[in-house]
Amino acid sequence: FGNHLSALMDTLRNFYTQPVDVVRIPNKLYIATWRNVLGRLQKDMHDMPRLTAEGGSLPGEGTNLYFHLAQWFAKTVPDFTVCEIGLNTGNSAAIWLTAGVKKLVIFDDGKHMIARKAVGVLREFFPDIPIELHWGNSRDTVPNNAGKYAGQCNVLNIDGGHFGLIPSRDFINMQPLASPNNHVVLLDDTFCGDPWCREPTKVVCDGVCTHQWFVLHSLTTHNATGGHTIGVFQSHGDGNLELK
Repeated sequence: FGNHLSALMDTLRNFYTQPVDVVRIPNKLYIATWRNVLGRLQKDMHDMPRLTAEGGSLPGEGTNLYFHLAQWFAKTVPDFTVCEIGLNTGNSAAIWLTAGVKKLVIFDDGKHMIARKAVGVLREFFPDIPIELHWGNSRDTVPNNAGKYAGQCNVLNIDGGHFGLIPSRDFINMQPLASPNNHVVLLDDTFCGDPWCREPTKVVCDGVCTHQWFVLHSLTTHNATGGHTIGVFQSHGDGNLELK
């Protein structure tokens, strides 16, 4: 998997040098399917109050990155499992499901009806893919289910609370869920100039200094109001890989 990660890093380097534009994704059928799902999500939610969207939910905010990562995993680890904190409008979840993820595990506080409606739409479009929902505070639901999902998650997408101790607790609590041999961590809203990026960025830096993870790449997007950092947890052995 170390060689695969090296190849991923090369792909990401090339990707980050180009404008974020969904039409660049080579798999047109993949894009068409996702847009069909997204169109339904938007149609069902048109009468709901406008919410601040996270986790790639805004057009262009990380969407291209999620597409590349999902397709890369679909080819490298065909039966991959995604575990993510933060469902919001279901955009990123739709991308994982369109890629043919084996199982999608979601931790969301469930405070917004927009997230609960998204679940129904996703299950309607992807009835054969298990979507396991855990509603409630991620600081409780993730550790409470650590035994159930220990070592199962290939993609760990962390996009929950952005203030106080929430980002650091989510980061720490997700570590036991990571697959020991093939996983990637995606941390949302890092290295931007806005308040919501401050604590997630601190998590990135503290994680490196304490040898909790190895950072593969970081990207600032959306006119410097958002960003993403990709890495692997060193506690699972991946930190010793020679990544060039």
